[in-house]
Amino acid sequence: MAKQKNKVAKKTIQSKLLKTILGIILPMFLVTIAIVVLLSVNENRKTSAATERQIRSALISKGNVLVANNAQALSGMVEDNAFLAVQSLVASTYQADENIVYGIYMTDENQAWVFASDSNTEGTISGQVILEDSISLEAAKIEDFAVFTIKNPGDKFEILEFVAQVKIEDDPSGWIRYGFSTESLYKELAGAHAKAIKALIRLIGILFALAIIAFAIATIQAKKQSESFSKPITDLNKAANKIAGGDYREEVKVESDDEVGDLANSFENMRLTVKQYTEHLEELVDAKMRQVRDILDNIDQGLFTVNLDGTINDEYSKATNKILGVEDVAKIDVAKALHFSDSQKSEWSDWLELVKIRLGKLRWEKIERLAPILEFSYFEGLEEKTVEVGYRPVLNNNQELERVMVLVDDVTETRKIEKVIAEEKRRHENEVKTILGLVNNPPEVIADYFVDTDSRLSLIEDNVKLLEEESVRAREQFPDGKQLDINQNTVGEIFRDLHTIKGNSATYGFEEISYVADQAETILEALRPPIETRTASSIEELKNNIEDLKKSREEVENISKRLRGGEDEVVVQIAESKVDYLQSLVKKISSDPNMSKSSLLAPLFEACYQIKYVPLVKLAEKYSTVIERIALKSDKLIDFKVNPEALELAPSFFNPINESLVHLIRNAADHGIEGGEAREALGKDVTGQILLSVSEHDSIYRIELSDDGNGIDAEALAKKAVEKQLVSQEQVDAMNEEQKSQLVFLNGLSSRDDVTETSGRGVGMAAVQANIESLAGSIQMQSRLGEGTSFVMEIPTKSFPVV
Repeated sequence: MAKQKNKVAKKTIQSKLLKTILGIILPMFLVTIAIVVLLSVNENRKTSAATERQIRSALISKGNVLVANNAQALSGMVEDNAFLAVQSLVASTYQADENIVYGIYMTDENQAWVFASDSNTEGTISGQVILEDSISLEAAKIEDFAVFTIKNPGDKFEILEFVAQVKIEDDPSGWIRYGFSTESLYKELAGAHAKAIKALIRLIGILFALAIIAFAIATIQAKKQSESFSKPITDLNKAANKIAGGDYREEVKVESDDEVGDLANSFENMRLTVKQYTEHLEELVDAKMRQVRDILDNIDQGLFTVNLDGTINDEYSKATNKILGVEDVAKIDVAKALHFSDSQKSEWSDWLELVKIRLGKLRWEKIERLAPILEFSYFEGLEEKTVEVGYRPVLNNNQELERVMVLVDDVTETRKIEKVIAEEKRRHENEVKTILGLVNNPPEVIADYFVDTDSRLSLIEDNVKLLEEESVRAREQFPDGKQLDINQNTVGEIFRDLHTIKGNSATYGFEEISYVADQAETILEALRPPIETRTASSIEELKNNIEDLKKSREEVENISKRLRGGEDEVVVQIAESKVDYLQSLVKKISSDPNMSKSSLLAPLFEACYQIKYVPLVKLAEKYSTVIERIALKSDKLIDFKVNPEALELAPSFFNPINESLVHLIRNAADHGIEGGEAREALGKDVTGQILLSVSEHDSIYRIELSDDGNGIDAEALAKKAVEKQLVSQEQVDAMNEEQKSQLVFLNGLSSRDDVTETSGRGVGMAAVQANIESLAGSIQMQSRLGEGTSFVMEIPTKSFPVV
């Protein structure tokens, strides 16, 4: 076996020593620099604060002196009402100092005489202006001197307003106000701060330069010392690596007089001992490997191991490449070897994670069954090969998953034999079911079934021929002609006839015919929009399927003939009491010439009509078979009853509504009746009930099919109708519960989204309603959620065939 080495980057003792020494020196330098910087920053902060206080104090002193001098000068001017002199003084003072942003003189009544600013440098005021802003009102309260700090929204700098009261012989006559901008104050502070930053940067640069020089000197000295100290250890490590690599030829030589030298001597003794054992062990390993190779080359099963990253190891059995159809399985990954789909690639990773977590906690057989692929097929030329896949875990010393062993086996011939056996078994079971269906149903009913099926097959062949002709014409005119537009009415007619044949056949137990008809429906789906396959191919496949359908129908008829001993005549079973009654009527007519023959003709005709009538319980046996089949597939218990059992009806009584009745019965058994556990949870009997009742009154047959299942959720039905845009939300909002339930009869509305052999093809309640109405009848549904559903059909007696 090849040895795998996982090399991990390691640090030398020299580098560790150097790193340790430098790890001590470098932090010391950094801490020293940090302390110096912090002290400098703190000193700069104190200096800036002191400078700001000094400048602000000088500005305040300047403002106080200015307003005091102005107040004294203005006193005489105001007393003389020298308005122009006041205006001149305030305006000249404003213009003389660039830090002053405005100058105001207002009287004791808050009337502004002068208001000098950037927009009005002369301070002139037109008319009488009363200052009523908050600052002016506050200023009017000042009796001597005051300073206000003003910060307007949007202004970058604050304004210091200096206010002094102007008095005339100790009586207040007004206030002089100057607003000083602090912009120059902050500019001086910014300049001082910038100088301090430059000084700090110079200091840090000097310190870093000193640190780099000292660090370089320390590094050189540390490297010299570490090299001297680590050389013996390095030499010993080189020798140990050679031994670890399997090279035991070179002597271990290390010049050292300390513990490292003692360790080197121990390594040398170990080398000599291991060398002796290894030379003999290699011979044993080679022999074992030859044995393993012989086994792998001679087993018929494919065997290889897969790493957790999906790569395949070089060791595998000789049969592996042949089974998988590859040249060298070790050169591809597991996804290609086992023909993974895109989804199975991610499932493989998920499965490996599951194996890691659950290995040892679950039996391996259970974990193996969850693998993304257990069997697959591929084509080798024209031959399809089938491969069975098995898995085994390969663990490391810690009992953790290290690899997965994959076992592959060519089961192509086995699967072919199994397929033949399964097909033969299915054919035999279908034949038995066919015989039971023929025996359990009246011969005249079976005869009607054959007539109906033959008629529908003839119609299907005609319609398929029409589709084929359309396809040929479109192909001949391509590309100039119109693109083929499949006649969906024709497709719908074929579909309905196939669905009827499938339903009727399943009703009588002719499952082979039902199975082939279901395949035909699947093929026919390809001809419904959106069409994604070649039309000609689908039609040809449909034609072949119809031929299979005819053969299955002929096989049923052959079995029927064998049961009748080859007789083509339909044998009808007549109750002895009916024969006796007919004989008595005929005897009366022939033996008593005085009796009015007309009075006996009506009873005689009625008796003739009813001679082939059978009890309802016998006539409904075919529906019982349908229910039993669905109950078996869905693991349900269902009891089917009829009422009244003894009611006699014509054998063909249900023919006009057979397809609709089968659909309702299937819905009741498949959708309506709950499973056993669900029924128990709801407090119901574990066995579901389906009841078929028939009665006649005033020339109207009343046929009711009811079940005690889960009923129909009217709200869910209405929601689905809106989603399919069959009705609007406004229409649904205006409906009551019963009206919402009747939405089940809308065309295109189905309670199922999946297609099964039992239901989901879209032949829904709309078709049932159309069938009943075509017989001049009506159908009503009553349903209570959680309690069950009942369908009542009322049809005139004249709509049923007369026997």
